[in-house]
Amino acid sequence: MMNSKCFLSSAQNLLSDKWDYVGNSAGPALGCRSGHSWVVIGQKVYLFGGCGGDVVQSTASNQTMSFDFDSNTWANVQTKGHPPAPRASHGMCSDGVDSFFILGGRNQHSITGDMFKLNVRSKTWVRVESSNEAALLARNRYGHSLTKYKNNLILFGGCNDTAYFSDVHKFSLETFTWEVLDTFGEVPSPRFKHEAFIPTTFDSDSLYVVGGGDFLPEAFELEVFKLNLCSLFWEQVVCSGEVPARVAFGGCYDPFSQEFFIFGGIGADQTWLSDFQCLHLQTKSWSQVKISRGPSERGFHTVCCFNGSIFIYGGTDANCRFCDIWKYDFRAQIPSLITLAAKQVSPQTFIAFFSKNFYGQKDLWNIVYKNFAARY
Repeated sequence: MMNSKCFLSSAQNLLSDKWDYVGNSAGPALGCRSGHSWVVIGQKVYLFGGCGGDVVQSTASNQTMSFDFDSNTWANVQTKGHPPAPRASHGMCSDGVDSFFILGGRNQHSITGDMFKLNVRSKTWVRVESSNEAALLARNRYGHSLTKYKNNLILFGGCNDTAYFSDVHKFSLETFTWEVLDTFGEVPSPRFKHEAFIPTTFDSDSLYVVGGGDFLPEAFELEVFKLNLCSLFWEQVVCSGEVPARVAFGGCYDPFSQEFFIFGGIGADQTWLSDFQCLHLQTKSWSQVKISRGPSERGFHTVCCFNGSIFIYGGTDANCRFCDIWKYDFRAQIPSLITLAAKQVSPQTFIAFFSKNFYGQKDLWNIVYKNFAARY
């Protein structure tokens, strides 16, 4: 288990008391968006789908965009192959290497349960077929979660306009087959628009489910459940600290501090929220992150962690959609060996060495440039 004392905890050693407005450098290529999903792969976060246009007359998209954390700029990803149909409120997760999966979702016309994979290196879409595709209708849903566990994908919850679900499905990336898991214990009530994650540095065999509801939350305080993926036993995680229940919020897990952050959402009383909360997994406690400036109230947005910062993009407050992106620095970074080396030698010496040994490695060259630009 990683020792979180080696890193600055967001709630105890804040680096900032405000969000930084990064802007909307995507311009008309992306526009305002809600109900989309995104995942971090390498130095970028990849966004797919969601709804744009007027909040009343929503238009679903199947566009893929990437946001570069180094340059703070968006780019339209020109893909090939067989892309998914336009959709929103789908499931999305990374394979941990160079691809991401899209499952289910809905658009103006239909609800689907099909699955696709995009390799971000080749920029090629493929439809992921299963050998027991007859069970496809059972997975026609939206507002569910999709999480990678070992060599499997875990689907939980969601709805299909007539019912809400609390079932768990497992897709094997080895046999390409679906299986409905027979779970027991304190099973969560049926719900959608929750957040789910596997804390890989804390409890790597458990799926945590936070919030969500049957349209709106049934409880008044935010619920946390965890499913042991070995025993298939559910239990409710009783946490200290009072955090209002919500749906359609954004959340992300930081593996270094072993904390889960959430922002915004829609409360049980239909209030649009803008609070920023932190769940400390080791102590099972919530604390509110106090900020002096940040994004406005919203739901159906996305949140991710990258390199000691939390990013928020888009969403809606029922009156309009947002196309802003915000950044919050919560953890100090330990400099890499390349960064430390660049600070100790002359530019001529280091660049000569780097040119000979690391030619063509763009990400490393960016580090070198930033360090020397700061010194000279």
